[in-house]
Amino acid sequence: MRETDIEGHSGFRRLKRASYTGHILLFAWIGIAGGATLLVSGSAAGLCLLLIGLVLVIFRFAPAFDSLVGRDVAWTGFPALTFLVNGILILMIAAVARVFIRDPFVLYNRGNTVGLILWSVAAALSIGTLVANILAYRLDRREHW
Repeated sequence: MRETDIEGHSGFRRLKRASYTGHILLFAWIGIAGGATLLVSGSAAGLCLLLIGLVLVIFRFAPAFDSLVGRDVAWTGFPALTFLVNGILILMIAAVARVFIRDPFVLYNRGNTVGLILWSVAAALSIGTLVANILAYRLDRREHW
């Protein structure tokens, strides 16, 4: 549906804010922690990843973020798309975290231990984003319907 199809509907403001904030936090974690890990291990790609993570953190507190999130979303498919993205992110991150969790010798190798921590926290953040999005969606529905 188009935005003009829903008269008097103010959109999914809480869901949009929760979704954007959660995803920026998740990707900033992967960028900063993953970049720092790569830098410590001697890879120059870690600097690029670290800069991307820092830019995401700065963007979250910039006025441009508030203007982007402040606009209403009246498209009724937005919650479904948001939950689909959450599900895909959880599956992708959990698949990587599972590799480290199933390794019986993960604590003997420092690199694997750092990977376990990095991807386990990322999995927890993605699940937390899904929970926050569900709560925001319920609050938006309660307010408007």
